[in-house]
Parts: sequence; structure tokens; C-alpha cells
Amino acid sequence: MQYRQPSSSGKAQSAQSGRLSRDRLSVSQGLGLGSMPGDDATVQMSASALLNAAGEVYADQCELSEIIEADLLVLAVQARSVRQLLRAARRYLRADQLLVHSIGSFAPNELDRESTGALISDVILEETPIRRVGALSGPALAEDLEEGSPAALLCGCLSDDIGQAVRQVMVCPTLRVYQSHDLVGVEVARATVSIVALAAGVAEALEFGASARAMLVARGAAEMSQIGLVLGGNDRTFLGLAGVGELVVATERRGSADFQLGQLIGRGVPLGDALRQISRVCDGPTMAREAYLIAQRFGLRVPISSFLYNWLGGRLDLRTGLEHLLEDESYVE
Repeated sequence: MQYRQPSSSGKAQSAQSGRLSRDRLSVSQGLGLGSMPGDDATVQMSASALLNAAGEVYADQCELSEIIEADLLVLAVQARSVRQLLRAARRYLRADQLLVHSIGSFAPNELDRESTGALISDVILEETPIRRVGALSGPALAEDLEEGSPAALLCGCLSDDIGQAVRQVMVCPTLRVYQSHDLVGVEVARATVSIVALAAGVAEALEFGASARAMLVARGAAEMSQIGLVLGGNDRTFLGLAGVGELVVATERRGSADFQLGQLIGRGVPLGDALRQISRVCDGPTMAREAYLIAQRFGLRVPISSFLYNWLGGRLDLRTGLEHLLEDESYVE
């Protein structure tokens, strides 16, 4: 699928073309290819590696070789497949390329496949010659992108070149792309949103109401901010699009897969069965464990993450966990 940079006389056509390119980008799993558009240049968004049913990366080497011509690459796979894919693609990557990812998780440990608190951008720097790296986040549902409804993304990056490139490729009349220099904060926010989405799904299943959802969004943003700060992020990031903005979307009834997972397990469906029913990537359980371990390491208070970690791990039942959460002795915000 191609997107042609429009001339000033082709605005109607550009809106449709831009939306189609972005739709393909949002659903593709693999590396997206992007050439920086000039007056007559084209931008191609195509998957160059996919995940098979077993979750392992396979790649057509002829197709992978195409990425050597791209200026901008978009990485959108499950976190557990990042290292495999980057190693397969490394021989075709150039040091002067730009790469952004949209992965909502920390990087898993290579041996036990568990998360370690390492950022995806760190893995990209370790496994590839690319030095200019960014992360995409923000309150944009796939349905909104498909329908052409107004939406926004945030690109976290240290280099302005990346933000400019992403805007050139993705912006159209219904999508704005903002930029933040807080790469770490954007990545942490993107990874930890799933925790609050999972908790909100449980609250929805228990019919707790809008006030409980608002409390989870507000207090969840505070927990995310604490984790982001100790990992090197800026607390202001968690009040913006990547934090509160994405939390609002992720905890909405048609929101994230983790919200749907929370609904199912809140109704008593075993976790394994719930994951099979959804058949989409759910990072919430793993991220709750990761947030809990980070909090233990740095002495942070993360009651929402702690509740999910202990409940999902079978260390307390749902009613007791909720009582502990609601009876938290700390009343200072």
C-alpha cells in the first residue's frame, strides 16, 4: 500500500490516502517501511516480517532486504519477538535510518521471556546500528483511525528529525502527531497503561461505576509517573497524551485488549481461558508484575499494581484484594 505526498490541489485525495496508509501501519506486525516524501515521492507501509501462530518470527529475506532503502522504519510486533526480528533484519539496516516503535511493553528477558524493565529503545540500540530511535503512543483507537475520526499520537524521541519524519508520513486532516523529547517517559507510559486498563476492566465487570473508573485513571497515572521517574522519565509526560490521554482510551468500553481481559477475569473466567478468548496481545498481567518488582526495588507505593500482581498470582482473593485497595491507609495525594 502506498501513500503519495499530496500536492496542494489534492487535499481530498490526500485525506483518504493518508488514512489508508495509517490503517495499514496500525494493524501490520513487523517493520513498516517509509521513504521521506518529497513532491512526487511515495511512502510504502508494508510488513516485512510477521509472527506465526507459535509467536516466532519468520521473515522473507528478499522482502527484508527492502528495508535498506527506507528512511523511516516502524516496529510493531509483540515484545517477545523484538530481538529475533531485529537480529534477522540487522544486516539490512543502516546507521542513518530512523526507527520508531509502538510496543506497549518493556523488553522481555532473553532467557526466561519475562519482562526486565528494559526499554524497547534500549534493545534497538543494542541489536542494530540505528541511533535515532523513537516511540509512538497516544489516545488513538484502531477503530477511530479506520473510521477517520479525529485522533492524535505522541512521538517520544530525542532527535527532532524523528518527530518531523513521523509527522510527514502519518499526519492527515484527522490525525495529529505531537512530539516529546521524553523518550523514556513515553515508553514507560505506553508500557504501564495496560495495568490500569486491566484494573478498569475488573471494575467494569463488578459494576463499580464511572467514579471508580475516574479514580483508577487518576491514581493509575500517579503510579505510572512514579515508575517513570525512577527509570529516568519526566512526570509531566504522564499528564499528557501518553499518560492520562491513553488511559482514558484504554479504560473505555471498546478500549484495549487488557480492559477486555479485566472484564473476563473479573467475572470469574480463569486467566488462561480469558487470554484464549481474546486472542490479542495482553500486556497487563506481565506489566503488573513488572511494576510491582520495580516498586519493591525503589520503595514506591503502587497499590493498583500490587493488587493485580497478588491477585493474579493467587496470593489473595478478589474480595480481599479490593478491600486492601480501598482501605489503603494513605490519604495524601
